[in-house]
Amino acid sequence: MGLKTQSKTIDGQKFEVTQLPGFRGLRLVARLGRILGPALPAVATLGAMGEDGAGVDALAPVAVALFERLTEDEIESLAKELLATASVDGRELLREFDLTMQGRILTVIKLCGFAIEVNYADFFDAFRGRAAAPVVSH
Repeated sequence: MGLKTQSKTIDGQKFEVTQLPGFRGLRLVARLGRILGPALPAVATLGAMGEDGAGVDALAPVAVALFERLTEDEIESLAKELLATASVDGRELLREFDLTMQGRILTVIKLCGFAIEVNYADFFDAFRGRAAAPVVSH
């Protein structure tokens, strides 16, 4: 079974993200958990943001978590790790990131959300399922 690749059009451009290998993904989820812990429910919705901006309200808690916890170097490092396997219009994104994403910070955040969705869909599905489960008290 190979690594899974998914594609999505975000703000008019087609992006593809391939899942990270197992241990690399495991290390990254631990890092994301430390940084975004309180905002995890919002993070789970980032990849679902539509072309029309639907879901943009989910950005507020994610942005607050990022700005409170990350230096400039850390946010760049995190984005590079999340987007290490991303391509845009069939080309490796990180090679041309500065030009392609210039002035498109919201697109970058949506794309990072999509990368999280590709890599951790099972985790967030379980998280959403747990949050939706009725509370039973004895």
